[in-house]
Amino acid sequence: MYPALVRMEGIISGTSARTCSTILPTPPIRKYADLAYERNEFGELTCFSAGQAEAPGRFESRHEYDSFGFELERMLPGGVTQSFAYDDIGRLIDSKTRLSAQVRRQRKYHWGSADRLLRTEDNRFGTTTYEYSPTGHLQKAVYADGREEYRLSDKAGNLSYTDLACHNSDYKKVRNYDKT
Repeated sequence: MYPALVRMEGIISGTSARTCSTILPTPPIRKYADLAYERNEFGELTCFSAGQAEAPGRFESRHEYDSFGFELERMLPGGVTQSFAYDDIGRLIDSKTRLSAQVRRQRKYHWGSADRLLRTEDNRFGTTTYEYSPTGHLQKAVYADGREEYRLSDKAGNLSYTDLACHNSDYKKVRNYDKT
């Protein structure tokens, strides 16, 4: 195991930070991660960059927020933009991914009582509907292709995943969650 050096640089206002990591996998080869974070006065990420300023492969994203702190837009490399819209109580209702002006991906979210997501409409994958147990746990998703996915809990509260559409125990998948 070789040491990793992490250096943090901050500006007195506290709105910018820079992280530089050095990992020494085998001497004398060195790999660097040069990460920079800029935040506004509310602590919201406004700019993130990875890589040297003029280096090929540099990644940079810019983020815009409304007065409530909800992210409205994310500008990514290559002319990709993601935009987000929310309802009056702050739930995501629409997200779009654009390349230049063309919408490449759009999702609409429909909410019910108790903040339960009832349906998503995706321009690539169609509509997915969700059903809940009387206690409010997600128990079923029905996808546009007709597939049904069930999520059930046992008496101890452990979640299990069963694709009941197969009706074959060979396809049963169980997820166990460590309670430690």
